[in-house]
Amino acid sequence: MRSKCFASCFVLASMVTLGMAAADEYTGESTPVSEEYLPTNNVASVSPNLECKKRRSQGFYLLAGVGGLFTENNAKSNVKYSYEAEDDEEGLLDFEESLVPLLKEDGFVDIDVSNADAGDNEDDEEVLAFDMYRRLRLSNEHKTHLSGVVGVGYGRLFDNGFYAAIETLLDFGSTSKITKTLGEDLKCTLSNSGLIPSAAIRLGYKVSDWHDLLLYVKGGGAYISGSAQFSGSNEKIKVSKLVPIVAAGVDLAVNSSVSVRLEGEYRFESKKSGSIVCSDMSYDDDDDAGFVLSRVADHKQKTKSYAVRLIVSWCI
Repeated sequence: MRSKCFASCFVLASMVTLGMAAADEYTGESTPVSEEYLPTNNVASVSPNLECKKRRSQGFYLLAGVGGLFTENNAKSNVKYSYEAEDDEEGLLDFEESLVPLLKEDGFVDIDVSNADAGDNEDDEEVLAFDMYRRLRLSNEHKTHLSGVVGVGYGRLFDNGFYAAIETLLDFGSTSKITKTLGEDLKCTLSNSGLIPSAAIRLGYKVSDWHDLLLYVKGGGAYISGSAQFSGSNEKIKVSKLVPIVAAGVDLAVNSSVSVRLEGEYRFESKKSGSIVCSDMSYDDDDDAGFVLSRVADHKQKTKSYAVRLIVSWCI
C-alpha cells in the first residue's frame, strides 16, 4: 500500500514539474505571462501582434505616400469696359451702327450708349463716357492629377483600443490651371498652387488584433493658395487661405516599424475675390473714330478639392 501511495505522489509531482517547465518555456524564469498569450490549440484564432502593439503604444513616425488630387473651380467675372468718346451725334451714330453689333457678337452685354454721361467740366462737355460688360462663368470645372505627400506625426495607442495622433503633412504636385477666353481679346487663367501644407488630429480605434487593424477619422486645416490673371495685365488676384479639412481611412501594421494606410480627404471650399485693372486698348470704327477703352475685372472664384492617398509610415 505504501509503495502505491509513493508511486502516485511521484507521478503527481512529475506532472506539476512538467507544467511549470512548459510555462517557463514561454515566459522565462521571472516573467509572468497572461493566459492571453499562451499557445492555443484553436487554429482559427488570431494571436495579437505584440511588436505592432509596442510600436503603436507611443512614439513619433514619418510618412510618405502618393495619391490623386481632384480640384473643382467655380468662378465668375464681370469685366467692365469703359469708353470715352466725343459727344458728337454723327460719331455716336457711326459707333452704334458699325461697332456695337460687332461688340455684341464678341460677347459684350449691357451696351447702352443712350444712358451715357457727359462731362460736367467745360473741357469735357464734348466727351461722352459709357460702360459695357463681358461676363465669364465657370461651373464645376475639374482638374485631376497625381500628387505626393510627406509628413511627420506623433501617436499613442491606449489600453482601451483608442488611438490619438497629431500630424503635419505637405502635399506636392503640379499647379492646377484653367484658362477661359472672354471673346477674342481677353483670357482669364485660374491657378491653384500644387504645394499644400496641412495639420490635423487623427483619432482611431483598433478594431482587430490582426495586424493591429485601425480605423480612424481626421480633422484639421490646410493652407490653400491660388490666383487669377487676365491677359494683357501683369496684375494678379492672389488669395491665400486656411480652409478646414476632414478625412477618414484604414491603417494596417506591417511589422514593428512600418504601417500602411489608405485615406480619403475633403478640403472645404476656399474663396477669393478682387478687382484687377487690365491694360488699356482702343477700338477704331470704319471712319477712324477713336474710342479709348479701359478694362476692370471684378472676379470671384471658389475652389474645393478632394484627395485619395496611399501612405506608408515608419516608426522612429
